[in-house]
Amino acid sequence: MRILFKFAAILMVAFSMSFADASAQGFLKKLGKGLGKVTKVIASSETQTEATDTASVDVEEYFKSIPNYSVQKYVVKDADGNVVKNEDGTLQTRYFLVDRDGNVCAKNTAKKHLCAAWSAGLKVFGIITGTTAAGAGLGKELIGGPLGTVVGSGVGLLVGMTSTKELRKEFTEQRHMMLECKRLLKAYEQTFTEEGEPRDATVDLSNVDGFNFTESAEMDKNSEEIKQELMASVTEGESMEDADLDSINPDDINTDLLKGKA
Repeated sequence: MRILFKFAAILMVAFSMSFADASAQGFLKKLGKGLGKVTKVIASSETQTEATDTASVDVEEYFKSIPNYSVQKYVVKDADGNVVKNEDGTLQTRYFLVDRDGNVCAKNTAKKHLCAAWSAGLKVFGIITGTTAAGAGLGKELIGGPLGTVVGSGVGLLVGMTSTKELRKEFTEQRHMMLECKRLLKAYEQTFTEEGEPRDATVDLSNVDGFNFTESAEMDKNSEEIKQELMASVTEGESMEDADLDSINPDDINTDLLKGKA
């Protein structure tokens, strides 16, 4: 138990410092809070079993905070609330990315969030499959230096004490979702401007790399709400590091390990 207390103390201090400046990456803040919960449980537990039962809270927090996106359609209206039509009589429409909370999201910001989530996911994958090196990598990425390696290894140890069957299943599903989001973001980026207008008026929106944007749910927001949410998302993205969707490579994750075959 003394070792666990040491890990508790290290994690408590390190993550309280590490996540103070991570406001632009909400899912990492949630992951940090989850790890904080783990340390509190360890510090108050009298048996190893009690600590083990809740040691996977950090990974669950990660799952809950992985970004997910959809595309919604907005029918343009004038100041009086009347729909605006094109010269051919069709409705003027815009298509916007919407995050899992229903907020309009700038495509560049969405890309940065997804790439960051995938990067962190590689470390989480290492934890739930028992790869100590990946656990240490998580600590280095979030904290840095020798302390990060110690913390990362400690997290890997704590989570490794739990059954990983459900975690493997959940990670497999989340991995698939992130890969689908990558496809969606790429299709959206090549098809629409930041203002949601088609880049090419002649493009068939019913089949863009397999996505039928014409069947997108209609957005229940007015133009001012859309503008404000989009601007807020753009501002958030400006404080984050650049990201490349091609960095999301499915080959980075050994699916045999996820299935427990390796």
